[in-house]
Amino acid sequence: MMKLAVTLAALVGAAHGQDCDANEPDLTDANMEAIAADACDGTALDAACASTCSAGYTGGSVTCATGGTFTVVACVENHPECGRMIPGLLAMSGCGSDDASCGDCHVDAVNTILCPNTVNCCTTGGVEQAAGDTNVGDTVPTVCATTAQAADAACANDATDGTVCTHFGHPGVCQTQQCVDVSECSDAKKAQLASCATDCATCTSAEFLGGCLVDGVSQSYGTTFCGTGKCSGNLDAANDVTCDAGSALKADAWSIAGTDTATCCDENTCTAAATPAGYAVAGAADGTTVTALGAVSCATGFVAEDAAGAATTPAATCDGTDFVYAGCLAKGTCNTAAVSCTAGNLASYNTAACAADPCVADEAACCTPPVQNCVEATAATSTCTACGTELYTLTTAASGGGTACAGASTLCADGNGATDALITCGKCTGNTAAAGDVVCGTGQTAKADSATIDGTDAAACCDTTPTAPGPTPDTAAGSGAAVAAVAASGLALAAFVHC
Repeated sequence: MMKLAVTLAALVGAAHGQDCDANEPDLTDANMEAIAADACDGTALDAACASTCSAGYTGGSVTCATGGTFTVVACVENHPECGRMIPGLLAMSGCGSDDASCGDCHVDAVNTILCPNTVNCCTTGGVEQAAGDTNVGDTVPTVCATTAQAADAACANDATDGTVCTHFGHPGVCQTQQCVDVSECSDAKKAQLASCATDCATCTSAEFLGGCLVDGVSQSYGTTFCGTGKCSGNLDAANDVTCDAGSALKADAWSIAGTDTATCCDENTCTAAATPAGYAVAGAADGTTVTALGAVSCATGFVAEDAAGAATTPAATCDGTDFVYAGCLAKGTCNTAAVSCTAGNLASYNTAACAADPCVADEAACCTPPVQNCVEATAATSTCTACGTELYTLTTAASGGGTACAGASTLCADGNGATDALITCGKCTGNTAAAGDVVCGTGQTAKADSATIDGTDAAACCDTTPTAPGPTPDTAAGSGAAVAAVAASGLALAAFVHC
């Protein structure tokens, strides 16, 4: 019964893809990254569990096999194809195809190119390449394998920095017991480097065996070009700097460390030439850059408009060869026979805009109106004849962009006017033409001498009118006694009549 239960459990496990759940894959010497515990649980029979090769290795697999264990196929070294220039570069560096030509071969430097991480040596015709008499990883050397010079021999044995040595057939100096190339790259070499940097995916470090200097810096694939942080030629082209219009990347931009236009770009330079008709520059007329020319404007007789009459901004551009000016057209006269702009007026529209059929035939549409500043006049106070009259007149309104009038005005006031006809203003009464006289209300009368009192309201100019006087107290008492006597007589008479 126990055996049957185990068998059934096994069958159920197999049905649910759990053949290998009880075990973990053994990655010893598999050249793989570690797989987390139980990460392969649920892998079906003959199915693969996800795995990743270590850097420099490729292939490999982890598969659930019959019996509940994993079969591991190790990753193998990744051997890219060597660059197309390897043979010539090897010969230049003293690493020939025969032992007799290997006397100056710098084995360590050569292997840095052929086997950059000491394991994935490149291949030529399917054969792994390495130099010297010692295996590099598991790669058996094929270059100068019998007779090879010791690495940087001239710099060995505690050689002083600066000692002359030879680096791939180029002059060099020792630095920390390594021979460093100190020759400047030839134009051909620079062109090769620039070509690679234009598309780093098309070249490899193997193509640059035997580096050289650019502006004193030794060139290295993945560091000084085809790396990161350069003006151009980065491994990720999205990081290359794009220059603004009117400028271009500096020479050898692929070798310059920079991420902005100020570092990586130079303003375009054009051939100096006379300023074309219709234009004027604020800077140097013989300048070779747009900056040197300065601000561009239209010369006399030209207007900043396009052919349709729309406003433009005069400018000069430089494409690296010749300056190109744009934005100014000659002023037109519409129909010269019918339209004559008066003195102070200049034709404002360019010839193309005024050449319509029929042509505009009046100055208002074709000519610039003259600048007219506002003209104002102020009268003398002796001319005042009424209070509050403005001593200001607008003789001519501003037009054509002229200065507007301020509009400040002085009013005629008390005491202004001709000597024999001075006007009175601001008094309670007696103002010229009665303008501004104060009218007192009911129960009020004008104050005495109101014509000499300054005021514009009843409070300042009016008094309350007094009422008639009433009876004295004695008179009031006598009247009361008489009324009482009359009343008594009336009562006596009533009594007599009643009897």
